[in-house]
Amino acid sequence: MAAPSTPTHLKVVRTTSTSVTIAWNRPDSPNGNITLYRVMYWPRNNTGTAVGQQWQSNARYVEFTVTQLKPFSTYQIQVLAVNDAGTGEASQPLTVTTDEDGECFSFVLS
Repeated sequence: MAAPSTPTHLKVVRTTSTSVTIAWNRPDSPNGNITLYRVMYWPRNNTGTAVGQQWQSNARYVEFTVTQLKPFSTYQIQVLAVNDAGTGEASQPLTVTTDEDGECFSFVLS
């Protein structure tokens, strides 16, 4: 058995000032059962270590929300699939910027 191929169709579903929800499809070649996904993220201009979270899902289409991010900050996010044989290749990095902090108000001046 081999490690899974890369998760496909990684995209941003929604953003807030402190979170990003991403979605992806299972690898085209899971090479067995996917036991979990690793979501890695880091500030775009940071050369340090990425932060990782693990998520278990058997669904073909997977959504995951990365939380505790800084407002109006840009991050790189990658997803890796894991099976009993090991960890597959990471997806291409997805660049996303969180929303600005605060509330938006609409008003009409007359």
